[in-house]
Amino acid sequence: MGRRLSRRGEDDLLSDCHTTFCREGSFTGFKPFFFADPRSLTLEVTSAHSGRYVPRIAFPPCVTGAASAKMRYPNIIRTLIPLALPVKPKLAPAKTLSKAAAKLRLLKRLHCTLKFEKIAWQSGARLIAGVDEVGRGSLFGPVVAAAVILDPEYRVRGLRDSKLLLAERREVLAERIREHAIAWAIAAVDAARIDQINIYQASRVAMREAVMRLDPAPDHLLIDALRLDCDLPQRAIIHGDALSASIAAASILAKVERDRMVREWDPIFPLYGLASNKGYSTPHHLAALRQHGPSPLHRQSFAPVWNNPVPQEVLAFMLEERPEEEFEEMKQG
Repeated sequence: MGRRLSRRGEDDLLSDCHTTFCREGSFTGFKPFFFADPRSLTLEVTSAHSGRYVPRIAFPPCVTGAASAKMRYPNIIRTLIPLALPVKPKLAPAKTLSKAAAKLRLLKRLHCTLKFEKIAWQSGARLIAGVDEVGRGSLFGPVVAAAVILDPEYRVRGLRDSKLLLAERREVLAERIREHAIAWAIAAVDAARIDQINIYQASRVAMREAVMRLDPAPDHLLIDALRLDCDLPQRAIIHGDALSASIAAASILAKVERDRMVREWDPIFPLYGLASNKGYSTPHHLAALRQHGPSPLHRQSFAPVWNNPVPQEVLAFMLEERPEEEFEEMKQG
């Protein structure tokens, strides 16, 4: 039968256990040893993870005759650690964000201000136009651009990247922008032209056309990530629609206008759910393309459109007008 430790032996053992647990870093407190039975030990500790006491753990009797508690209880201390330490939960593998989700997360952290407008004002510019486009990634319909010259004397509150705003909020802000801006203009390039010159060049054409329609004409441009073929001083700003109030205003006008245009085509092409997806690559839209093929207003140069196995749909009114066109050609011939 094991002998009960002396007071000094108990203190040595407690000190050893305390040092061991502090090194593990998982416990914040101890309760004294209880030697109700000299043949067994009971220890109670506080877990730093849960804040609760770990249930008391009984250990076999110590080996007698050893010189000190450190020699008597090394196995007990080693056994205590795996029994008492909380089991670390298995962490679920981190989910990989899509590029679109990662971009949205980034945009939410950015703040839309007049910083770039103030820099342009200090350089002598007076009519600063923000320019942006909407619809580059859509599979259907035009790319739409807008240009806006905000009034420095009137602040439109709530401006930010149109992708981060609810549709109802965009409508409200668009009305305020149109009412209080010094000038605004919208231009679009249709799907056929996009297929001819590619979406990048089509976006630049639409943006330049929107700038040319401004009255009064601007003397400085702030553009979302692009440079335009014009002689005006201009600055391309990465994530400009989330950083510049003028570009954000242009983004909102372009988004509202393009959504309106696509909704008007929804009753004509009801299979694709255009009123909800606005022509973008949602699962429903892609499934409709695979099943029914593209419409004449889909962008044939985009892979999800030309990769589908069903031929392009032909509008009924096109077939109806064809004989008249042939008759006119015959008369001219």
